[in-house]
Amino acid sequence: MNLIADVFAEVGRRLADLGVRPGQGDSLTVPGERGDAIFIDPLPLPSGVPGQADFMVNITHHLVPWTAFVRDESPNEALTQKPDRWQAVFYDRLDSPFSSYLPEHWEVTLDTRIQVADGLTKGLREALAETWLPLLPRAELRALIRDPQRKGPSFLSNPQFIDLMCRIEDMDRADLRDLVRYFHTREADDPDLGRLARWIERYFLTA
Repeated sequence: MNLIADVFAEVGRRLADLGVRPGQGDSLTVPGERGDAIFIDPLPLPSGVPGQADFMVNITHHLVPWTAFVRDESPNEALTQKPDRWQAVFYDRLDSPFSSYLPEHWEVTLDTRIQVADGLTKGLREALAETWLPLLPRAELRALIRDPQRKGPSFLSNPQFIDLMCRIEDMDRADLRDLVRYFHTREADDPDLGRLARWIERYFLTA
């Protein structure tokens, strides 16, 4: 019996009203616009207790163009494979109300499945409603990035690039060409701008 899979399947059913759907393997997902999504993944841990499964709960926010840029592929290609944690915009772990070890350490046994599902459902419902679901609309993500007083669920590595990724699919070719020219003038000082320029040229400006 896969205790973690059972718990996640039950939690997914209970959170269907928030848009939560079954994902790959034991994971859960909340679809957003243009393929963007929130992923909720169990990270199994070694357990030294017979009949007990230990795990952590990873939550990531995936912006398709950002993942495509990080992978150096097209947005359509980025939709074909689930992103790794480091390819997400935001990442965090959900704390367990039952942990006697680390705050983010979850444990489940055959006898505690319902209790753990209750705790995970409650924690995810609060986290999704208060923190994660408001990030799914790209306009709201841009608003968060542009407001220095607002904090996301984790550190944002490159807010300027991510802001561009929120709208790049709607920009016309003339504006993209202007951006590419500007980025190339700056790449000697910032190699990432050169990489971004070449990515835009390859996937948005090649006929």
